[in-house]
Amino acid sequence: MVTEDEWKDEYEILETQLISRDDVTDESRWTEGTSCLYPSPTQVTQTLDDSRIQRDEETYSESLVYNPPEWYFESQSCTPLDKLDNRRGALHNLLFHLNDIQPIRTIPLKKSRRGQTTASLAEFECMDDSGTTLKVTLWDDAAAELATACRPGDIIFLSSISLSTFRDHLQGSTTNTTRAQICFRLRPFDLTDDTYRSDLRLDFDLTTRRVRELVNWAKKLFEYD
Repeated sequence: MVTEDEWKDEYEILETQLISRDDVTDESRWTEGTSCLYPSPTQVTQTLDDSRIQRDEETYSESLVYNPPEWYFESQSCTPLDKLDNRRGALHNLLFHLNDIQPIRTIPLKKSRRGQTTASLAEFECMDDSGTTLKVTLWDDAAAELATACRPGDIIFLSSISLSTFRDHLQGSTTNTTRAQICFRLRPFDLTDDTYRSDLRLDFDLTTRRVRELVNWAKKLFEYD
């Protein structure tokens, strides 16, 4: 059972992390009303006429519904989790498998921040195919939006993540300029999830190839269907 002193300890650590992340950037990532989550690709339906196309058993079927990949980032801009460092002021773009989500909660602040005495946060447990894990704390609007939109089993892109060290372990925080994209959903529950399941066979670019690598790695490691 967590003691009151341990809770206070955690709150102080989180508040220090919040202050540190606020120092990195104080500019808003968007105009008012703009989501921190990039929109999902528009689902495209394409019917292929058997008389017009030849195909073997590994190519597209006669009637095909697919989502062509549409990315708001380039994989070359993303830092593998095992290559991260916490140089002061440095921000990192991340591409990873979401292992777990700690749901949104509110913590008290010792010092008022933007006229508020509390702050909202949620936590992502992230992992990539280097085998490295990283905890990323989502703050404010990012916590409210991403903690509900994202699910364990998603391949996620996050931009502008700041880093700090606690007990010799790196941990990340969203900043005011963080944007996110759900790149692939490995655990779909219904048809609406298909919008997050792009056709990764269309790997004509480096970003699609990288997302496909992570999907194949996660399927093997976590035994997704």
